This record gives sequence, C-alpha cells and structure tokens, in this order.
Amino acid sequence: MEKVSDAERNLYEALRKYPVLIHKNFCLFHAGERGDDYFDIDRLTCNPSIQRNLIDRFKEKIDALEGEGMRYDKIAFIDKEMGPTGAIVLASALSQILEKEIIILRLQKNLRFDHVKVKGWIKTRGEYPLEPNESILLIDDVITTGTTQKKAIELVERFGAEVTGIVCAFVRRNEAIDNIRGVKKVDFIDTIWTYDELVYLGYMLPNPQMLLSENFAHKLAGEVLPENVAGDVGGALDRDIDEIISKMLEERNVTVEDDVKQGLKNLYLSSVMYAIQSSGRA
Repeated sequence: MEKVSDAERNLYEALRKYPVLIHKNFCLFHAGERGDDYFDIDRLTCNPSIQRNLIDRFKEKIDALEGEGMRYDKIAFIDKEMGPTGAIVLASALSQILEKEIIILRLQKNLRFDHVKVKGWIKTRGEYPLEPNESILLIDDVITTGTTQKKAIELVERFGAEVTGIVCAFVRRNEAIDNIRGVKKVDFIDTIWTYDELVYLGYMLPNPQMLLSENFAHKLAGEVLPENVAGDVGGALDRDIDEIISKMLEERNVTVEDDVKQGLKNLYLSSVMYAIQSSGRA
C-alpha cells in the first residue's frame, strides 16, 4: 500500500460525508449504459476546499505519469452534453498549476465541423488550437465504457495531434482502460478511484458479479494495509466472516455451493463497510 497524501485522505472523507456516490434503482450514464450507481463530480468541484484537494490529487497522478515517461504539450477537457459538468471546471486551475494551455473538446452531435469542436488559444486568425504532432493529456471525470474518451482521441487525431495520456477521477470498469490502451495505443492512463476500490472500502455497493467472483476480505486488506501484513490480516478476517456465515447457514439448515457461500461472505462484509461509511454521510 502506498503512502496516503493529505489530498487523498481529505477526498476519502468527502466521499464519506457528501452525496458524491448516488445509488438509485436506475441510472443512465453519459456513455449510454445503465446502472444503479452514479458518480457526481460536481459535488466535489463546487466546494472550494474539496476542489483544492481534487486538483492536488490530479496533479499527483499527472506527476507520477510524467515520472514514468509521459510527455504532453497541452491539457484537454471534454465539454459534456449532459450529466455533471465534469472535470472541465478544473481546467483553469490545472492550467495554471501545470503551466499548460487548455483545449476544450466538444463532442456534441449537432456540431458538424471539427474546427468548431475544438476550442482553445490561437496565436493568429485562421489557426487551430490543435497543431500537428502536439501531445495532449486528456483529463476527464468518469470512464465507463471508454467510448467518450475514444471519440475525444479521434477528434484530436484528426488534427494530426496525439493523446499521450489520460487522467480521470473515477473508472467504473477496469476493462475500459484496457480497451483504450489496446485500440488507441494510449500507454499512460491513471485514475483517482476505481469502482472496485470504492466497493472494497465500503463507499459503493457491489454488483452481483463481484459478489460471486471476489474475496472481499483479502481485497479490503490489500487496499488499507501494507503488503507484508495484508495477506495475514485478510486471511484472519476471511476466517472470522466464514464462521459467522457458516453458523447462520447451519442454524437455518441450509447448504450452499462454495461460490454462493463466498458471495454471502462478501455481501456481509460489504454491507458492514457500507453502513460504516454511510453513517457519517450528509
């Protein structure tokens, strides 16, 4: 487990206290997918102190990618057609901190021509904000399927420029990052939070597939403890929960398959963690 910065710690506290993660019976994401959870970054960006922590956390991620070899000339933000305002609210502050020019990518269907889909600073009349061979860092709030980000990358590429990295606040599906890397050859991608991580820590409720396929006790220990002790603690926690679930099944004279039992153990632990996190929520 890496050392937790002040910005990261403060943002976790914000997730616990404020309705950033919204659970409904039905949500329609910007990518067109359906689900029962919603990440609203506006609840973070509209508060000045929380926004400051979010900006610091984005910069930490960007600095780390630069340390791995990522290079970029400008930073790009997506102008959302619907849903939360998104990371575009952070454009001015990040531009000043990173000392990079801003590009705004407008993916709305009613905009027919590429030259009106890209907004930014130009030196002289007739030029475009994007120039051939420029390297662009795309900053966004949520990656669900990766479709929106791929459209943004394709727009940048039509000007002869290249997206060399992506940093976002929340990734709903890990496979979306793999898809972007594979299809668009973007090697440097990072996120502040993932769906899996927030589930293990109790900030979000798990989907049925996760309940049956993971071991939440070990995953939780891996998220919050150093690697050299996480295995032992995770094992001990798993045994304790196994005893609770086994006793519950025995009292009810119920026999289940191992994967179902694991799902019940995961459900028990995730429910406890979610209740703890929700107890301080506004």
